[in-house]
Amino acid sequence: MHYDCHTAIRDSVRERFAVYPFVKGRELPDDQKAFLDQADIDTVLLQRQDAALRALITGDELPDTPARTVDSFVISYSIHRSSENWEFFVTDDLPNFAEFPPGSVISQDGDEQYVVGDQPEYIVFPNALVPVGQRAGLLLRKLK
Repeated sequence: MHYDCHTAIRDSVRERFAVYPFVKGRELPDDQKAFLDQADIDTVLLQRQDAALRALITGDELPDTPARTVDSFVISYSIHRSSENWEFFVTDDLPNFAEFPPGSVISQDGDEQYVVGDQPEYIVFPNALVPVGQRAGLLLRKLK
């Protein structure tokens, strides 16, 4: 079994949901519904297809090389809100994996700044409204 569980950070009609692997017939079994109910999850997104994961689990032969480019990223910096005076120079509607060129100022608290270094960086999970001390986003670098 594989569950990809989420909790909405921003306003959401449905606060908690799970992404569930492909199910033939598009009907989730009752025992799975019961399990999710026990986990206080009342919404499930059924994936449209999950052939690669199924092949991996069952030991089917998989290709040795990708048919298209697969980008890899590494976390370069974890952005935390350091005080009530902390400033975050990322807009609320910025999508995950948005690119920041070298020299971009991401956050500032007094004289302390986070500035993108000599390589572009990409952001995921930006959220300026976190409490002091909490993570406001992750910056990534693309691996070559």
